[in-house]
Parts: sequence; structure tokens; C-alpha cells
Amino acid sequence: MFAKTLIGLDAPLRCSLDKMDSAARRFRLERSHAIRGAVIQAQPAVHTLVQLGDLQRELAEYEILRSGKRKVVALGSLEELPKTLIQARIAAGLSQEELAAKLGLKPQQIQRYEATEY
Repeated sequence: MFAKTLIGLDAPLRCSLDKMDSAARRFRLERSHAIRGAVIQAQPAVHTLVQLGDLQRELAEYEILRSGKRKVVALGSLEELPKTLIQARIAAGLSQEELAAKLGLKPQQIQRYEATEY
């Protein structure tokens, strides 16, 4: 009789286990979508924080160059040449207009050179 009772419960038990398994899969999928959505929403904020950090470093570097604390700028590779030229102009205390006058160019040309990194 005990065996008949267990046999009779087998189908409902299996059905309940299948429902629980299905619910667990849905939960994992929903959780995965929620996490993915949160990451996507956070990306612009993270990008903004990275940009802010970059700008703060550039501003600190500019202030050091402008203050005259660093008169010599180092060139690590030819790829760094455009940035180094800009740093050298700033360290020399020259504006783009003043550099243009010394080179016999229009200020807009210096602006274009520096904007496009020469």
C-alpha cells in the first residue's frame, strides 16, 4: 500500500519539481537581464567619471607647465611628438597667437595643428 501511495505521488511530485525548475530558470534569466540593464545604465556615468579624471590630470599638467615649474618636456616616442610640441609651447609661456607670430603663420593654423595633433 505504501508503494501505491508513492507511485500515486510520483506524477504530482515530478510536476511540482518541473514547475520549480522552470521558475528557477525564469528567475535566473530575469536576474541576468536586470544585471545587464543596470550595467548598461551605469556605463554613461562610468564614462563620465573616466573623462573627468582625464580632464583633471590634463588640467594639473597644464598648470604645472604654465607655472614654469617644468621647463623641459620629454619626448618618449615620435607618437608623442604632437603632445610634446603643445606642452613645449605652454612651458615656454607662449599662446597660440604668439607662436603663430614667431613662425609667420596665422593663429588659426596653429589652432588647427594643435586640434588635429599636427
